[in-house]
Amino acid sequence: MNLTLEKDAGVLKLSGVLDIDSADSLRDSLIGVPSDLKLSRIDLSAVEYCDVAALQVLVAFRKHSESQGLPLSWEPLSSAVADLAESIGLSLGATLAA
Repeated sequence: MNLTLEKDAGVLKLSGVLDIDSADSLRDSLIGVPSDLKLSRIDLSAVEYCDVAALQVLVAFRKHSESQGLPLSWEPLSSAVADLAESIGLSLGATLAA
């Protein structure tokens, strides 16, 4: 898993493998994102593989951000993320819906 923060654009880019083995590291990295950063988008286009554990971490981060008045979009999505979300009935659109 690789995480790149483009502060000026407010974009967090994730790439590589997001799975149960990287979920704790992903959570710690997301917690470490500065709260004063105006993060508006998570780019998941370079995610090669994603499992439910990692997706749960991403959903929790997005819900937390939105509860703080900081809506996040997830775009673009890799096919790995989109296929997983579809298979579990999760919409990753403007708002999270099951």
